[in-house]
Amino acid sequence: MRREKEVLLDQLEEYVPLREKRVLEVGCGWGRLSALIAERCGSLVGVDPNSDSIAAARQRLLERSLTNAVFAAGRAERLDFADDSFDIIFFSLSFHHVPLELMPRAIDEALRVVKKDGYIVFVEPAMDGSAFDAEKLFGTGDEDEEKEKVAAYRAMMEHPGLRLVQEIPNETVLHFDSVDDYIESMLPTRNHNQIRSFLEERNFTFRAERRIVIFQSKE
Repeated sequence: MRREKEVLLDQLEEYVPLREKRVLEVGCGWGRLSALIAERCGSLVGVDPNSDSIAAARQRLLERSLTNAVFAAGRAERLDFADDSFDIIFFSLSFHHVPLELMPRAIDEALRVVKKDGYIVFVEPAMDGSAFDAEKLFGTGDEDEEKEKVAAYRAMMEHPGLRLVQEIPNETVLHFDSVDDYIESMLPTRNHNQIRSFLEERNFTFRAERRIVIFQSKE
């Protein structure tokens, strides 16, 4: 699987400069976006509840000789940092994974640890595009999380402590070299007999719609 050029951070930096900023990435996963952020910011702290993800993120940045990032186990609803510690809080396709009843608390925590003039940025998957269609058909990725995605968007838009700065549409373009490449990359769980025709109809290229939502504190 190959991704076309990632423009997410270019879009973000039209509103939120990363240079010399101290960034907290909540839900860093395996560190793909972590590496891109670390290349642009002053320092990065990545947290994730999964220890395997933390180990993979550390290895990814080590391989790219990026020394301005550290990673630790942590959860969005309980951030182990002092008040006003970061210039930017960045949720990397992770906020919809927070349990629904804890989403307001996670936002409260982000507001606590971000500086008063800082930014809280949510990058969240939308529910349009061929990549989303494939998730539903083949049982990959977040195919069963439509309710959580809707709840996550509502939680951020309705939180009384957040002031919306900008919402930006974004997409990731994924290209697969073959049926085997798709299967190895995405691990489909059903309808395997339809994979080839689905890929061929779309020239082995999927589009994953996303949104970048930027907030500041109302205080």
